[in-house]
Amino acid sequence: MITKFITFLTEKGIQFDTPDETLVKFSSDGLNFLFQYRKEDDPQFIRLLLPRIEDLKGDASDIAVFKRMIDVSSSIKSVKSIVSNGEVWLTCEEFLTSTENINQVFERMMAVLRLAYNHYASAAAKNQTSSSSSED
Repeated sequence: MITKFITFLTEKGIQFDTPDETLVKFSSDGLNFLFQYRKEDDPQFIRLLLPRIEDLKGDASDIAVFKRMIDVSSSIKSVKSIVSNGEVWLTCEEFLTSTENINQVFERMMAVLRLAYNHYASAAAKNQTSSSSSED
């Protein structure tokens, strides 16, 4: 599956790095992605991530952040938002029953994560604006 994903990126003209045999790092449209596949864990499971979309700056109890995370996870199909090491990450996970039309699956996963990121960033900006205006 890693080979299929690398072929997909190459055909799109997207540069990438493979830090190990289970991970591909790349950037597209200003966003940094990670593609993860561990055949030995589950040969039908793939994951695409947008890591570190927000640093919680030591305040992992910020209710507004968790409201945004819940909103993204419940509004956008197949996307989860998680906290890892004090940072918010977005992930799109799929179980594959076939590799037919796999490039369409990869494309869709990237599009869904872009949508989720924009949704999250928009909510964060609105929260920032309302916080600033309430301080005036």
